[in-house]
Amino acid sequence: MCPMQYFIEYNLGHRSPSNKKADKGTICHKVFEILAFIKLNQQQNNRYFEDDIIGPVDITNYNLNTIIEQVYNFYTSQFTHHEWTARDFKDCDKWVYKALEYGDGMFDPRNRDIVEPEQHFDIEIKKDWAKYDYHAKEGHLQGNLAIKGTIDLITKVNDDTYEIIDWKGLPVDTKLPTPNGWTTMGEISVGDTVFDQYGQTCVVTGKSKVKTKPCYRITFDDKSSVVCDNEHLWKLSDSRTVCVTELKTGDKINVAKPIDCGYCDLPMEPYLLGTWLGDGRNRNCEISSGDEEIFDLLAQDGHIIGKNLENRTDTLRSSTILKETHNLKKLNLLNNKHIPEIYFRAPFEQRLMLLKGLMDTDGNVNRVRKQAVFTSCNQTLAHDVKHLALTLGQRPYIYQQKRQTTFTKGKNIDVYHVCFRPIDINPFRISRKANMVDDKWGPGRSSKRTITNIEQSIVQHTQCIAVDSPDNTYLCTENFIPTHNTGRRLDWATGQEKTLEKLHKDPQLMLYYYAIHKLYPDIKHVIVSINFINDGGMYSVCFDQSHLYQVEMMLRKKFEDIKNDTNPKLNKSWKCTKLCHFGKNTFEGTDYTPSVEYRENQITTLGENMTICQQIKHDIAIKGMDNVIDEYQRPGYNIGQYKAPGSAE
Repeated sequence: MCPMQYFIEYNLGHRSPSNKKADKGTICHKVFEILAFIKLNQQQNNRYFEDDIIGPVDITNYNLNTIIEQVYNFYTSQFTHHEWTARDFKDCDKWVYKALEYGDGMFDPRNRDIVEPEQHFDIEIKKDWAKYDYHAKEGHLQGNLAIKGTIDLITKVNDDTYEIIDWKGLPVDTKLPTPNGWTTMGEISVGDTVFDQYGQTCVVTGKSKVKTKPCYRITFDDKSSVVCDNEHLWKLSDSRTVCVTELKTGDKINVAKPIDCGYCDLPMEPYLLGTWLGDGRNRNCEISSGDEEIFDLLAQDGHIIGKNLENRTDTLRSSTILKETHNLKKLNLLNNKHIPEIYFRAPFEQRLMLLKGLMDTDGNVNRVRKQAVFTSCNQTLAHDVKHLALTLGQRPYIYQQKRQTTFTKGKNIDVYHVCFRPIDINPFRISRKANMVDDKWGPGRSSKRTITNIEQSIVQHTQCIAVDSPDNTYLCTENFIPTHNTGRRLDWATGQEKTLEKLHKDPQLMLYYYAIHKLYPDIKHVIVSINFINDGGMYSVCFDQSHLYQVEMMLRKKFEDIKNDTNPKLNKSWKCTKLCHFGKNTFEGTDYTPSVEYRENQITTLGENMTICQQIKHDIAIKGMDNVIDEYQRPGYNIGQYKAPGSAE
């Protein structure tokens, strides 16, 4: 529908590469197509069929995971304009399963009565208004407007009804964890990186304006809480996305997985730092412990252990770790015990070794509660350990008590206990403690947060962000609580939000209905179901014959608009800036670089940062259409000059 994109692609011959998210959607669509053909061949009592990508498929003996992997490997070998990572495969895998499992599998092709997978259509509209007649270099062209496309899946509901299935791929001071530390909702910007509930990094793709809204405080069973406005969405652990006003006590959200951080050059080896924070002297790198194994492990790690300075008892050893005190000074840790910020965003294994050092010294196992417990009189250190455990995918909580210790001479002091049931980790390294953690404990309730209270809060300034994570989640607050993004379902052509009312007038869905009516004229009713896999699930719209006239009027108006275009237009829109390669990129650094001679001749008139669309528009105004076509047209794409359909010239 974009005249400039049509001109660049079909007249100049420059095809726009698709973005990675769209290509991952293609991978998922292909998996759904194969599953639909599996069911169709079952209906036809066939055992095998030949797929054009993965080859022969035995419908009585196939593996879905293998199909996903084969399809992914094929397309990633074709889409070479992206760098593919393990995360991309995980995204595709999650999207496929999420679509298939929605509503207990109600839209899984294998659970449907298949009419036709990947139904192609090319339908000529035999109306007077649909005629065209114009000239080009190739000669006189005339005919009728036709519509063509592909419907993902057509299924049979009953003898009179077919269903089309189409898959589609906080307060301003709320803290947000990022790979570089902390920011706030007010400070975050589009393009910044945050974490999703799976611990993977994702990019902020949109941000709302500041709103003044009534708010709610959501409190969970681990005593963590978050404030959100009355429009905010939440992703529940059962994959439902609900507004805060629909939440109820007892609803559950997932605990975030360990955050994925890149390489970090740490000033001090993590296990050593952990043991010193737990049992080290404040003034130097001397460690006192009753577990000789700790010193054996430090020596095994390559550290130089000094002589035993403890001569009062045989059950305790105190030794200086040589050549390390200067690192404590560099980290400002002497007489100031805390976990430096850099360690919270170190790779997983380094963060885990830091936790093991802390737990080997000041940690214990509560077998009755099936918990690991870190105990300290240092409030700052206790909260740092909680933060560290959160980065490792745990659900820690702190409780505080007054009690006496051997060093307080009968006085009660505040003691802080950081408690968590280990999920997929053993938080200890020394065998005495590590062996007390039972693999059979399982996660218990620690892999979920359960809502215990929902209460209205004060009216305050709020903002929302949109992120490109697979399920549109990101982490918020110091407790790494997964929440949902703005939740908008965007029309790719206009950028407007798709509501159910707008879907009843959606051009793509209406065209699907029109095509089905032409292909299957005896069918009385058509349901179009579109699955926003990562944002809100399935929407279903029911069309009937009264919509046929609406579709033709829509096509007629659009065709008249196209006929009246005498030159390609540059219409800056959401689609231009978000989806179209030509509206985002320049000729520099692409496969479309004009000749050196042309660039040298135009260097004084071309803008430095013009997009491809802007540059073409600029050059048409300066050089004229003929010169632009001669200069930019790629060999083998001699389609001819741009002439509006219906033009007499």
